Amino acid sequence: MLPHLHRLAAQRIREVLRTGRRIILGPLQLCYKSAARAPAFSVVVPGRIDKRATARNRQRRLIQESLRLLLPRIKPIEGVFLLVRPLTVDSTEEVKTMVVELLRKAGVMREEYPISNDQHGMKSL
Repeated sequence: MLPHLHRLAAQRIREVLRTGRRIILGPLQLCYKSAARAPAFSVVVPGRIDKRATARNRQRRLIQESLRLLLPRIKPIEGVFLLVRPLTVDSTEEVKTMVVELLRKAGVMREEYPISNDQHGMKSL
């Protein structure tokens, strides 16, 4: 789950979906607007993706965990991730790669932070 500071309120979700810029990459769509404070996101997985709530929640959690890991690397924006098709991957690393590509396409990633699987800059043996 995203920290409270980085969650987008319901009223803001509607506004971002109505007036924000949209970028689609694979099964994910990002609607976003610039913000003055820390990045804030919401993840929407509609019922048409899967009728089972457990399946929708799993996909939502994968996207949220990827975002949580990337928060220090994202410029201040308000964004809504909308799943337009079911995810075909089932690991956080694969979803993180898709989220990074989408955020880079939107131009909201801070380039001074290199993307790597290693959080501490150390090589694994």
